[in-house]
Amino acid sequence: MNAHTPFEVTARIPGGYCTTIDAWRGRCLNLFSAVEQEVTRTLIVARENGREVAIPQTPGLRIQNVAKLVAAEKFTSNQRKQMEATLLAWHAFDDERNFLAHGTRQCLTDQTGSWHVRFDIELHDKCAMPPQRIFSSQEAADLEQEVNGASVRLRTQLRQFQSRMSMKEAAVRATTTETA
Repeated sequence: MNAHTPFEVTARIPGGYCTTIDAWRGRCLNLFSAVEQEVTRTLIVARENGREVAIPQTPGLRIQNVAKLVAAEKFTSNQRKQMEATLLAWHAFDDERNFLAHGTRQCLTDQTGSWHVRFDIELHDKCAMPPQRIFSSQEAADLEQEVNGASVRLRTQLRQFQSRMSMKEAAVRATTTETA
C-alpha cells in the first residue's frame, strides 16, 4: 500500500464498493469462524478422550490450549513439525482477524477509483497492534486467499489430531478390556 495515495472518504462509493467490502469481510470472518469451530471441536474430542483441558470462552485462549495439547501429545517428528508450523502460520493472522471482527470499517477510493478499506479499532494502552489498518482491494483479495489456505491446512491438521486422540483412546480401552 502506497502511504502517499490520497483517499476520498465518501458516503456513497461508486460501483457498490461498500457491499463488495462487506462481502469480502464476511467471507474472511467465516473462514476464521470455521477454524474457531474446529479448534473447539478438538478440545471437546480431547476431553472425551480423557485429557484434562479447559475450553475457554475466547478463541485465542482455546487455540493456546490446543497448542498445549499438541506439545503434550506424542507425535512423530514430522507430525509435530507440521502441526506446530500450521498453528504458527494461523497465528500470523491474529491482527487481521481482530480488525475484521472488531474494527469499524470506512470505505475509501483512491484517485484511480480503486477501493480501499480502513478499519479502526479501540485498543488498550498495552496493545502492540496499531489502531488502524488499511487494505487495498488487491491486499484484501490476497488476504482472503491466504486465510483460506491457512484455514484449510489448520482444519485438516486438527481433524487428523482429533482422529489420533480418538484412536489412541480406543486402543487404550481395548487393551484395558482385554486385560480385565
